[in-house]
Amino acid sequence: MIQPRYACEMPKLGKFLTRFVTYILPFGHFYYVADAIASRHDLKRIDRKIIEKYRITHCRKTRKVRRDKGFASVHYVRFQNLFVIIASDGQSSFFEQEDWTDIRKTPIYVSGYSIGINRGKPCVRIQGLRWNPLRKKFLDMAYYEHRNLQRYYDLITPFRFRGIIEQMEWLRERVNHKRRRASLPLLQPWDWWRGKAAQETFEATHLIS
Repeated sequence: MIQPRYACEMPKLGKFLTRFVTYILPFGHFYYVADAIASRHDLKRIDRKIIEKYRITHCRKTRKVRRDKGFASVHYVRFQNLFVIIASDGQSSFFEQEDWTDIRKTPIYVSGYSIGINRGKPCVRIQGLRWNPLRKKFLDMAYYEHRNLQRYYDLITPFRFRGIIEQMEWLRERVNHKRRRASLPLLQPWDWWRGKAAQETFEATHLIS
């Protein structure tokens, strides 16, 4: 029976990332398959088909009963046309029917971010393909006028996850090392609220264009 209340569609990227970090990965769901749904398909119809196929439910009690019987818990999450089916240890047709991957070894990549496990904990980071050139370009901008540089820095990302905080602090330290030697005003700690407010209108990757 399809569970109509199961919230699989995440309308914003931030909600998609948070769903994994807060509600999925901490509970041992590590085995996943991710793919994009072709534009010719009805997204809602695909949602219903997958939810029904793996008997995915929103009910915590039902999931607990299944886990106690040795069955895997399965979640399904979609952002735009990207979907992820992810399961915990246990019995499930998911493991026979899907070409699954362990997120502890291979992160999920979505819109320039990676979702994975780092030092045993859920972690969201700016994806390397985006972060590496952005980092290089920003270090080249280290001697720019302080106000503009601070603005660019604050607007790199609107998401405040542990892995991203580490990346942003690393970048600030490297930039400030250069500015300190040149007796220039230092970058202040990342004002992620500024980035959050500009999420819909500012794309930080313009720095690498």
